[in-house]
Amino acid sequence: MNVQEFVSRVVTHNKPPTPSASTPYRQLKRHHSTQPFDEGGRRIATPSALSSTIGTRLFSTLDDGSGFTLVEYILDAWVEEGIENSTEILQALNFNLDGKLSLSDLTMALENELLITKNGIHQAALASFKAEIRHLLERVDRELREKEKIRSDLEKVEKQKTQLATEVDEHHSAIEQMNNLNLRKLEQEHKEKLAAVRSELMKEMDQIQQQASVQREELEAEMQKIREDESFLRDHLSISVKENRRLEMELLDSTEKLEEAQNQITKLQTSLDNIIKERFGDLDPGSADLFLQEERIKQLRSSYEAQCRELQDRIDELQSELQEFHGLGRVLQPCHKTLSEELESKSPGMESDPGIGSDEVQPFSMSLEAEMMLEQLKEQHLQEMEDLRNQLETKINEFDKMVEKQKASHEDQKVTIVLHHQQEAQALREEMATLQIQTQELQNRLQQVDVERTRLEQTQVEETKKLQNLQEKEVETFRQQLQEAQTCREDLEEQLKNLRGQQVENDENFSREMEELKKQHAVQIRRLEEEHVELSEGQLEEEKQKLQEERSELEKRLFESSEKEKELLQQSHEEELKVRLEEVKESMEAEREEVVRSLTEQWKRERAQLDEQNNDALQVLLEEEMMRLVKEQEEKEGRLREIWEQERAQLQEHQEKALLHERNQVQEQFEQRERQLKKEWESERLQLVEDYEGMLQERLSEEKEKFDGEKEEEEKRFEALMGEEKVQLEERHREAVKELTAKHTQERDALSGMLDKLREDIVQERSETGRLAEENLALRQKIAALKEEDLKESQEELIQKLEFLKKGKVAAQRAAENFKKQITELRLQSQQLEDQNGLLTERNAQNIADIENLRQQLEEVMKDDERTEGFSAERNKLAACVSGLETELTKALEDAAQLEERNSQLSELLSDLKEKNHVLEVALHSGGLQNQSKKLLREEVSRLVEQEQLLLREENERLQAEVQEVKGDLLQSREQIRQLDATILSLKQNKQQTQSSVLLKALEQENASLKQELEAQKELNKSCEAGPGHAEVESLQQENEALKAQMARLSSHLMENFQAHLVGLLPPSPHRMPRGQHRAEDQDNVQDDRERKMKIMEERMKEIELSLHNVKLLLKEKVAQLKDQLHKNGKADVLIKDLYMENAQLLRALEVTDKRQKIAEKKNYLLEEKISSLNRIVRDLNPSLPYY
Repeated sequence: MNVQEFVSRVVTHNKPPTPSASTPYRQLKRHHSTQPFDEGGRRIATPSALSSTIGTRLFSTLDDGSGFTLVEYILDAWVEEGIENSTEILQALNFNLDGKLSLSDLTMALENELLITKNGIHQAALASFKAEIRHLLERVDRELREKEKIRSDLEKVEKQKTQLATEVDEHHSAIEQMNNLNLRKLEQEHKEKLAAVRSELMKEMDQIQQQASVQREELEAEMQKIREDESFLRDHLSISVKENRRLEMELLDSTEKLEEAQNQITKLQTSLDNIIKERFGDLDPGSADLFLQEERIKQLRSSYEAQCRELQDRIDELQSELQEFHGLGRVLQPCHKTLSEELESKSPGMESDPGIGSDEVQPFSMSLEAEMMLEQLKEQHLQEMEDLRNQLETKINEFDKMVEKQKASHEDQKVTIVLHHQQEAQALREEMATLQIQTQELQNRLQQVDVERTRLEQTQVEETKKLQNLQEKEVETFRQQLQEAQTCREDLEEQLKNLRGQQVENDENFSREMEELKKQHAVQIRRLEEEHVELSEGQLEEEKQKLQEERSELEKRLFESSEKEKELLQQSHEEELKVRLEEVKESMEAEREEVVRSLTEQWKRERAQLDEQNNDALQVLLEEEMMRLVKEQEEKEGRLREIWEQERAQLQEHQEKALLHERNQVQEQFEQRERQLKKEWESERLQLVEDYEGMLQERLSEEKEKFDGEKEEEEKRFEALMGEEKVQLEERHREAVKELTAKHTQERDALSGMLDKLREDIVQERSETGRLAEENLALRQKIAALKEEDLKESQEELIQKLEFLKKGKVAAQRAAENFKKQITELRLQSQQLEDQNGLLTERNAQNIADIENLRQQLEEVMKDDERTEGFSAERNKLAACVSGLETELTKALEDAAQLEERNSQLSELLSDLKEKNHVLEVALHSGGLQNQSKKLLREEVSRLVEQEQLLLREENERLQAEVQEVKGDLLQSREQIRQLDATILSLKQNKQQTQSSVLLKALEQENASLKQELEAQKELNKSCEAGPGHAEVESLQQENEALKAQMARLSSHLMENFQAHLVGLLPPSPHRMPRGQHRAEDQDNVQDDRERKMKIMEERMKEIELSLHNVKLLLKEKVAQLKDQLHKNGKADVLIKDLYMENAQLLRALEVTDKRQKIAEKKNYLLEEKISSLNRIVRDLNPSLPYY
């Protein structure tokens, strides 16, 4: 009975009914078990059942090599064969449905069931045997087909070898052509890049020349301004010297006039004494001549008083002219009392005689009083003459001192001018030294470039060596793989031959055993052949692809390395050129700024010194010596102006000539410097271009030679490898045939040992996998070591950069701390100025209180009956108070000027800080920031700056509008003052006490209001000094001073009229009473009219006071608004500064991060290339699994 008969019987056999006792029939649905594997539920056959075992094992297709399989697979096989109660069959055989079961146990159980009973179990056993036999027949047919495939594959392999040889030759020729094309392209690209670099260099040189011309023009304009200022100062000096000489001449004239006046006074005194003795010695005390003498004395007194008034008016006019003369911003510092105060305190005519107007005085007492008064007048005149002499002597001494001081100052100015010229020459020498240093630095940089070039060449040589080593390693790996493939192929061929011979010899004797062995051996052969075919075909194709890929990669690497080196060299060259240009620009700008700063500082110092000296000298001279010389001064002022203009024109011409000469010298030096720099630059550029071209040509030639030699060596190596591999394959084939015969005898003797060998093979494979893992670890460690070296280098570079950045950061922090210190000092100074303003306001309040007290005292004095006794003392007090108020006003104006100077200094500091921030932004912009984040930051900064500028412009416009409103208010106040002038002129005609008291009140109120207006305008000056209305505020100050002078004149006129009115209101003598009785009624009528007029004037004065009060309130409100606006502007400036600082820091940080990012990207790119190459090497080094 053969296999086919057995299969046919099994197929035609009918299925018996399912057993009822052994396996109860239940239609169960198949379910998948999820429980873990458990071997405890497996049935163990008895020894009686195991006696009739078959040599084969069922379900070998489901075996995974361990002798066990899942229950589900067996159930699926039975279901496919038509057995429905498969789960019941397994349960009846005492097998667990969960996990795996043993195939050997299942075969034994089925055999036992076949021997014992005939039921569904038999059918299951038959179905399983049928499937196993079918599977074995298919495997035999498959093995026969695979043998024929192996023969055809061997023929294909030989054909592929020939094709490989032809393809390799073609590939080498294509590589040579590609290399030639690439070299030509590189040469063309290099030429184009050189042309582009040259054009860029020419453009940069043109830009530098344009910038130098612009800077030269700016310096010339600044030098022109400085020369004009110096000429103006020299003119001013010459004018002051001439003014001193004129004043000395006027002093001599005044001394002569004083001596003549003293002689006249002595003559008058002697004549008066004689006249008194002649006329009043024999007269009775009650005679009419005595009354006439009293009238003459009164007339003399009135004449003296008129002279004093005229002198005081003239003094006031001179003071107003002095203020106009110093209208260019100079502030007077009155340290002494005015001449009017001295005359008022010393003049005897201002004192009233208390006893002249009384009715009860007797004639004898009146004559004695007249004699006493004459004696007092003599003594006072003598004292005044002595005082005048002393004053003249002191003034002459002071004039001598002033002349000496001016001579010394003139000599100092000469010395300073000489020193200034010496400093300029020294600065030019220093500039030449700096240029020489810069040339040395450029030479050092060129040397550094040469060193870097040599270093790059060395790195390139090392990289080529590394590539050669890698190529050699890869070729060795290919050889090994080819050898292994050939050995495998020879082994398989030998095995096939041996198997054929053994089959022919052992068919007759061992038919059954040979069938089983054939089946097992055919399965193994099929597996091995499939593996071998797959390995051989895959390895051949992989080797072809690898060879092609390696050659293409090598070509690409060489091409990319050459391109990278070229790009790196070009970038380094361009960066060095840019750095040099930027350094030259920065050095030129720094030198220009230093020269401009030094010149401006010297000019400011000299101007301040000259202004102080001239102000002090002119102030002292004009205050003390222009009292009695008004008429002559008006004539001489015109002459002085003409002389001043002539001398100024001469000095301007002289200064312009000197400055033109200096400017030409500086321009010639600058042009020579530029020529030298251009020559040096062109020579260096040509040298660099020549060196770079020669270096590239040398590298190209070297690379060509290396590539040709490598190509020839690779061809020779490949041919030698092919011959060696053929010999080795033949030898291995023979050895494999011998080994297969020995193995076949061993397998036939011991089939049971296959499992052990398979396990050993698994262990060996695991060991090989471990070895490969170790090799991979070693390669990874090498890669890590390479990465660590690269990272160390990058870390060292980063550390150096961080140290450099830290140094820059420390310097920036120091600069920021200095700026903060300056800002704190400025804030402290502004706080001190505010405190001083507060003190001044308190003093002004005290002065206002004093004025009110004086007003009350005047009212009390005017109510008293004895008005004439204390009137002179009160008037002196009032004059002293007015003078004190004037001094305080001048001090307030001085403080305002100081505040203006401090605020101007603060604004200059702010502008300097803004300029520094602008310079930093320009430097950052020139550095070439290209990231989108930087652009966004710049746009935000520009937007913020524009917003701040718009706000400042709006605030300035608003301030201008407010200034215009203040102007309107001042115009209203001027109109009111004109109305007051009109009222004062009308009041001059009235000569009553009530009129004088009201006028005094009005004048005091007006003085207080003017004082408050001056304070308000002082605050306006503080608020408006940053805006365009500063000049308008100064004009308003001058107008207020003119108004003050007018009020002083009006007050003096009113005092004169009031004194004259008092003299007229004295009660008449009894001798004159009869002559004035017929006028009493007319005087009563006139008195009524005057009282009506006084009431009307009082009402008008009240209205004027109300209007002035309203104007003051408006001014206070506007001053408060301006203060608030100033506070807001200060905050806005602080915010803008902070923004500028933050933006500068952000831009620096962005630059640093960009640089780091670029460096990291380059390093990552290089590391990725290295890793990819190492991965390829590792992949190539992984050998194929060995055959067992």
